[in-house]
Amino acid sequence: MIVQHEDIKSALARICQHIHRTPCLTSKTFDQNFCPGRTVHFKCDNFQKCGSFKIRGALNAVMKLKEAQPEVSAVITHSSGNFGQALAYAAKLMDLDCYVICPANSVQMKKEAAIGYGAHVTECEPTEAARQTVSDKIMEETGALFVHPFAHEDIICGQGTAGLEILEQVPDLDAILVPVGGGGLISGISTAVKSKHHNCKVFAVEPEGADDAKRSFDSRVLTPNESYPTTICDGLRTSMSEITLEHMLKYVDDVILVSDSEVKTATKFMLSRMKICVEPSGAIGVAALMNQDIVSKYLHGCENIVVFLSGGNFDFISQSHLMG
Repeated sequence: MIVQHEDIKSALARICQHIHRTPCLTSKTFDQNFCPGRTVHFKCDNFQKCGSFKIRGALNAVMKLKEAQPEVSAVITHSSGNFGQALAYAAKLMDLDCYVICPANSVQMKKEAAIGYGAHVTECEPTEAARQTVSDKIMEETGALFVHPFAHEDIICGQGTAGLEILEQVPDLDAILVPVGGGGLISGISTAVKSKHHNCKVFAVEPEGADDAKRSFDSRVLTPNESYPTTICDGLRTSMSEITLEHMLKYVDDVILVSDSEVKTATKFMLSRMKICVEPSGAIGVAALMNQDIVSKYLHGCENIVVFLSGGNFDFISQSHLMG
């Protein structure tokens, strides 16, 4: 089911007192070097509570769940890290227990943060099937209710609140670049933006090594990754769902692919030149803008561009090789 603009506005009213209204920043150095004649606005949800946009959807979903089922005592999800943190934070706010299933190769600091917010974390093999199998087992044992990290209307509406903020902060935007993994973020933002700004171009950006969104978008048929990707963009390794593909096909103009090498360069640039800590998954849109072929192909005639920095949970110990 396609969510509506009014649903996203209701989500923002519901969660606004519990999240940050993150800034849109600009950089003349970036514009001059990579996008001359254009202004790039960096929507910094890496500054959001729990370090990523995920808190928006998690809070909306948990608050609606508590309203509908006051007797609920626990929630559970599977996550590579950022949604697990967010759900743990939201559950604690609503006085609920929280269980998070993480792939064994998840970034350690993300798992530790989820534990810090009160989650019971269980590791599993790094496959989609293993995530769901372990989740089902713990649900049966605890009675916890499952909150999907991206394939649900309440999650999409929560993530879409970032789009409403962008419309207010950059009212004359011509294009927006958004990372895509499972697709909850691009679904919400594209719906919020295109519902009111029909001529704005919306692009999803994806790692070459986890290109299910591109293949699904081009074929118009959900085409999951056959094996769990190994891209450095750990937050973008999961495959899309039917509901997120439906939103993409309605509102997104295209899916742009970039290499891990380009993401690494963008991550380093953001930290060294702009003094902004962004994890690789969050810097993927920046990587696209640093590629002149991509800018020429997709952004012709676009003067005001928003790039969404989706998260800043960078582990300087386990991911230090990215900065070498």
